[in-house]
Amino acid sequence: MIFNFREIVAREKVQLQMRREKRKMTHGDATQPNWFGIAMSGGGIRSATINLGFLKTLNKFGILERADYMSTVSGGGYTHQYVQGTLKEKQDYQALFTDDQVDAMRKHGEYLIPGVGFQKTVNTFLLFISFGISWLMSLMSPVLVMGIVYYLFLFVTAFTENPFAHTANFLYPYTQWALLGCGALFLLHALTNI
Repeated sequence: MIFNFREIVAREKVQLQMRREKRKMTHGDATQPNWFGIAMSGGGIRSATINLGFLKTLNKFGILERADYMSTVSGGGYTHQYVQGTLKEKQDYQALFTDDQVDAMRKHGEYLIPGVGFQKTVNTFLLFISFGISWLMSLMSPVLVMGIVYYLFLFVTAFTENPFAHTANFLYPYTQWALLGCGALFLLHALTNI
């Protein structure tokens, strides 16, 4: 049996309406139902964890059970499967996101610092180093932008008679050290994030 697009959409709407009637839910009005869905992005276990918090909040306010669709990719699929598996088994949205379930996911996810023993210690150290360097890089961003503007200024003053040329020549040695420091910081950041 082959269906065209309009027939598929019409059948899908009938199924969605039956689900809503079974759950005693309405969105919009009878002439213009308001279908809506939830999309969860990918990104591995970090995405799954973020989506877990997002869905837990939606569930707390009764919004999750009103969703007609749920679309996920990659890490978002982990959370989606947890929701679907729990609902299939318990048939109750209140059974989702219990403290025991969330604690188990936190204990066994190891999404920030993987490893055991010495490996976990090394990974913890690398995480702190990477965080510190990333933080310094974010602080250095304005300095890098000012350096670019300064070198553009030097370039322009080299070809024109400019009253600011003396100031540019005075600051030149200091900017060399600043540029060298920013370059070293950038290289260190790149190496720790390999």
